[in-house]
Amino acid sequence: MNFELKIASRYFLAKKSKNIINWITWISILVVSIVSAAIIIVLSALNGMNETVMNLYTNFDPDIKITAIEGKTFTASDSLEKSIRKINNVKYYVEAVEENVLLKYDDNQEVAKLKGVSAEFAAMTQIEKMMPNNENKGFLLSGNGQQFTVLSIQLAMKLGINADNPHSFVNIYLPVFDNGTGIQTEYFKTISALPRNTFEINEDFGNYIIVNKNFANELLDFGDKVSAIEIGITDPSKAEETKATLQKLLGNKFEIKTRFEQNSFLFKTLQTEKWITLFILAVITFLAIFNVIGSLYMLIIDKKKDVFILQSMGATSGQIKRIFWLESFIIGVVGVSIGLILGLTLCVVQDMYGFIEIGANFSITAYPVAIEAGDVVITLLLVTAVNALTSLIPVLAMKIEKP
Repeated sequence: MNFELKIASRYFLAKKSKNIINWITWISILVVSIVSAAIIIVLSALNGMNETVMNLYTNFDPDIKITAIEGKTFTASDSLEKSIRKINNVKYYVEAVEENVLLKYDDNQEVAKLKGVSAEFAAMTQIEKMMPNNENKGFLLSGNGQQFTVLSIQLAMKLGINADNPHSFVNIYLPVFDNGTGIQTEYFKTISALPRNTFEINEDFGNYIIVNKNFANELLDFGDKVSAIEIGITDPSKAEETKATLQKLLGNKFEIKTRFEQNSFLFKTLQTEKWITLFILAVITFLAIFNVIGSLYMLIIDKKKDVFILQSMGATSGQIKRIFWLESFIIGVVGVSIGLILGLTLCVVQDMYGFIEIGANFSITAYPVAIEAGDVVITLLLVTAVNALTSLIPVLAMKIEKP
C-alpha cells in the first residue's frame, strides 16, 4: 500500500476530532449508497419491462416473417416448404393468411383482423401461455368435425362472448366487391366458428381472431397463396444468419424480417428509453454526490495540524492533496458497494417473491426485474467516476501553506 492510500485509509477509519464530521462522512456514504441502489434497481426494472414486452411479442410474432414485396399474397408451394425446412436453425414453418373482416355475435358487431394459421403456430409462439383457460381448453382450432376460433380477450368482451360457455357461433363476414359485370348476387361471404378460448397479450393484438388456415381459405379463397410464411428458429442469436440464408433462397421478391425488424420502432424506443433514463440518473448522481464535497471540506479543516506534520515529514503538496482525494474516493467505493449489495438484494427478492404487484394482467402479476452484469459495471463506474470528479473541486481549491 503506498503512502497516500495508507494515510487516507487511516483518516477514513479513525474517529475525527469533531463528532459532526463523523456524521457528515456517514451521511455521504449513505447518500452514495442510496443513489447506487436506485440506479441498479431502476435499470433492472427497465430490463425486466423490456424483456417482458419482447416476450409478449414472442407469443404472437414469429422469429422471422416472410412477405411479398409486391401484392398482399404469394404462392407457398410444397417445394418451397421443403427447401425452407432444410435450412439449419429452422424449427417451425407456419403458413398464415390475414384479412380484415366483420364479426357478428348475437346483436354485437366488430371489425377485426382474421388470421388463419397452419398447425405449428401454437408450438412456435407458445400462445397458450397467454390464455387464461389454457389448462382446460388450450389452443384448438378444429376437432370432431367442428371449427373453433381463438380470439383476443378484448375482442371477446366487445362482442359479449363468454369463451367458457359460448351459446352461439361467431359469424365472420368478408365483403364481396362487384366484379365489373354489374350483376352481384351476394354482398358478403361468411363462415362460422365456435369460440373456444381467448388470449391476452397487449393492445397491438387486441383485434385478432384466429382460425385454421384451410378454414379461413373458405372465406378468403386464397387457394395455395398465403399472406406470410412465419418461421420459428432454434437459436435466436443466429436470426440474422438464418435471414440471410432465406433471402438467398427466395430472392429479392420477398421481404424477410426478424422479430426485431417487425417491431423495430418499439424495440428501438425501449433501448433509447434506457439510455435516457441512465442519463437522468447520472445527473441525479452528480447532484447527490455533492454531499461528499462537504464532507471533504470538513475533513480538510479538521486535519490542518496533520497537514503541517506531513509537510515536516517531507510530504509534497501533491501527495497531501492525493491523500484527501483518496479518502473521498474510499467514501465513494464504500458507498457504491453498499448500494449495489442493497439494490441487487432488493431486485433478487422482487424477482423471487414479487412483493410489488401490478395486478393489471393475468400473465404479469408483479413488476418484473432482470439483473444484467453490464448494469452493475455501469453503476459502479458511473458513481465512482462522478464521485472522483466532484472530489477534485475541494482538493484543487485546497491551499497548503509552507510550514
